Amino acid sequence: MQNRGFAQRPQRRFSPWLLGLSAIALVALGFLGCGPGEKGKGAVASGAKSKGATYQGKGPIQVTVTTGMVADLVRAVGGQRVKVQQLLGSGVDPHLYKVSRDDVSQILKSDLVVYSGLMLEGKMNDTFQKLADSQPVWAVTEDLSEKELLQPEGSAGHPDPHVWMDVSLWTRCLDDFARRLGDFDPANREQYIANAARFGEELRVLHEEGSKQIESIPAGNRVLVTSHDAFGYFGHAYGIEVRGVQASAGSLRGAWRLPAQPRRSGRRHQVPRNRDRNPEGDEPRVRSGDDGRRNRLRAGHP
Repeated sequence: MQNRGFAQRPQRRFSPWLLGLSAIALVALGFLGCGPGEKGKGAVASGAKSKGATYQGKGPIQVTVTTGMVADLVRAVGGQRVKVQQLLGSGVDPHLYKVSRDDVSQILKSDLVVYSGLMLEGKMNDTFQKLADSQPVWAVTEDLSEKELLQPEGSAGHPDPHVWMDVSLWTRCLDDFARRLGDFDPANREQYIANAARFGEELRVLHEEGSKQIESIPAGNRVLVTSHDAFGYFGHAYGIEVRGVQASAGSLRGAWRLPAQPRRSGRRHQVPRNRDRNPEGDEPRVRSGDDGRRNRLRAGHP
């Protein structure tokens, strides 16, 4: 797959394993939104509950989504049968986002509302729960089992919501969404299943190729240093140790300082730096240092 999100200088060369790791993260992160939708027609809820709703309009189905990751999934399954309106723009942190009056208006005009779930959207979850009594509102992660979810230390029992960072697990969400969309619009069920199968195959190839590239990294050097807590599934799925730095969650603008213990023992490993933006927004970029010098972060095992 083409790695469009990398800004590389011609004189720099990056090793195959770094490009492989960056490619799989790029596809997991680099999703964008599209234009506004029109007022939806034809969604009839059974018992006024979202799970029992069926679509009886001519289409396209007006779908309001939260993040770019969800928007990409909905478009892949729905194809030309859906028109997607994305609420959160590129780089916006869903954990902190507050629903505006315009957002509520857009949601109420929709035939279907789709969000990630597992508290990724923070305060927006209250709005979705209230709306679920009157219109179809789905979380793409709601059919995942507890065994499939990570429980980070200090999360007070809340699962890690950044599921898309494990490509194989995100494929599960893809299949579940295709099934539900088929129940919502039975006349086009077979098309949705076929669309999901095609996109799922692309994700399967990505997962396998990325895994092979990462396996080429010496085991002791499989360390990812990041200031965001979104990479837990990525590390778990691909055998990478994820280390945090002292910067605020959701932003890479803080100081790039390693915790004290890794810093003391960090000379044993050289970890190339992949300077990215918010993992829930913009695409990552690999950059060389000023004056052509290579940027490195040193990290090691305590």
